[in-house]
Parts: sequence; structure tokens; C-alpha cells
Amino acid sequence: MKCVILLGFIAFMHQSVCAQRILFKERSANGATTERFGKYVDGVVQFSYCPLNVVQYSTHNSFTSMSQWTSSPSGAIYWTNGFAIYKYDFELGRNQLVIDKLFRVTQLVATDKHIYIVSHPDQSLDALSSRYAKGQKLLRINTTTGKREQISVPDWVNFANLSISADENTISFIHTINHDDESLQEQQFCLYNLVSKKVSIIDQGQFTNNEHFGISQMQNSSVWLDSNRLLYYKCEGGKASGTIFYYDINNKTHIAWLKSIDDKNITGFSYSNRWFYFFDGQKVYKTKDGINREVMVEWGAQEAFLVKQ
Repeated sequence: MKCVILLGFIAFMHQSVCAQRILFKERSANGATTERFGKYVDGVVQFSYCPLNVVQYSTHNSFTSMSQWTSSPSGAIYWTNGFAIYKYDFELGRNQLVIDKLFRVTQLVATDKHIYIVSHPDQSLDALSSRYAKGQKLLRINTTTGKREQISVPDWVNFANLSISADENTISFIHTINHDDESLQEQQFCLYNLVSKKVSIIDQGQFTNNEHFGISQMQNSSVWLDSNRLLYYKCEGGKASGTIFYYDINNKTHIAWLKSIDDKNITGFSYSNRWFYFFDGQKVYKTKDGINREVMVEWGAQEAFLVKQ
């Protein structure tokens, strides 16, 4: 049975990007048995209700809520209850189990070829401790064959806001030092080359100076433009607004691209065709200068992704 509802509303989109699709999920209700996803295309929002009862057939079936979700660049939806990964068919309203018997999934990212998962194998750790403890595991799953591959990562790193380059040879992430002591807490924005196994720290911020690269719940605080260039968000101490930086791996170019982002606690952003798309936990809007905005989804979008047409 299809679980899709169409809702039309006035389009605020510029003609050059009206073909862009935005996938979003509304804020979860306590004890909810479904989650509502939305898809924005050409001024029309389509809703789909994702049933959560599928978790009753997994190993950890007592965890019945959706802890994270993500979208591939082409719009495939994946989600987790922290212990299994599911693929959700937006049109049919159906779930498919991808992988089970995981523990404490803290990061979930998808490309069109693979799903990347960060988890911690120590079952004695609670959810917060497992996010920052040493010994994180990075798993890659082929979306066609289901083949699983554990990727070697340094034992000392922890991951937040994971993002993957276009060629899938490099990941970007936030590594947090002294997460439990605000007076010493530091965030490092890092790149890890999956081929050379080398970690590069390209920026860092001190909590006491009000510097950070986005809250840990952000879905995408960095966006890859291709295999070598990326954009990332940073809140810098003493400034009333955040900044989007551009970084080029090949020549180490580091430039502030957008300096006037009023929302310091955005839940994510994306970029396409000279437009920045920001998600603030409620609305989705686009801007070129960070000041003048055009609202595209004006209610309910807790988390969102810009995907290909």
C-alpha cells in the first residue's frame, strides 16, 4: 500500500534550480510508530510515512525509534535504529533490511555505490561514550551486492559529521578532543585518505572561544564539490555569524566563501549551481550571500538533503 500524500504550495525557487529535489524528515514524536518524510520538487511537496515496526524482526528489536537517516546523492533513503540499517522506498512506503547485528551506529552516510557506517563494538558503552571512545569502526557496504568491508582507521579518532568525496577516496569528519571537559574541549576538522591511510587536520576550534564546526547532530557540516574540493561550516569565536570555507586538497587553498550566516546552529547545508541551501531544523532556504534568503520549505523540516533530479 502506498503511503504518499501530495501537498501543493507556492514555489519560491529560482528557475535555474527549480529541478532540484530536497528530501526532508519532520521532527519525531515521542513513541511514534511512523516517521514522515517529505520530498520537494518544483514547488510541490510529497509526503511518505515510514513505518518503524520493521525493527521487531531485527536482533535489537527493543530499539524502535529512528536514530539517524541519510540520503544518497540520487535520493535513496537509509535509516537506523542504532543497531540495524534499513532502506526505505519513499514511493511504496516500505522498508528493506540492509544489515543487522551492529552496535551503537553513530554515523550513517550514503553514496550511490556504498553505505558508510561508524559504530563502536564495545557493548558496555552508552550512546554518548561510544561516540567519543577510542576504537571506532568504519564499515562500507556495497549497495548492489551487499558486500561488507571494514576500513582501517586510526584507533585514536572519533567521528562526527562524516562526509565522503565524489571518488570515495577521502572522508571528512570532526574529531573531538576532551568532549567531557568544556574548558579543554577542541574540535578538529579532519580529512582521512582511505588509500594512503593518512589523517590531515585542516582546521581546528576551541570550545572556550566559541569555535566549532557544527553541532554533532548536524547531518552535513561539510559538502564535497568533487573528489578534491569541499566546503565546510565553521562558527568562529567573537563573530555574530558563521562562515562557509572552501578547501582544495591538491593545492591546500583555504578561502572563506560565505561569511554572513546568521544561523549558528544550522542542522546542515548543501550547495548547487551557485546557491547555498541551509536547513535550520524547521525551514529549508537558499541564499547566495547568506543574508537574502528564499524559503523553499517553510515548516517541519528537521533534517534535509539536496539530491539529484
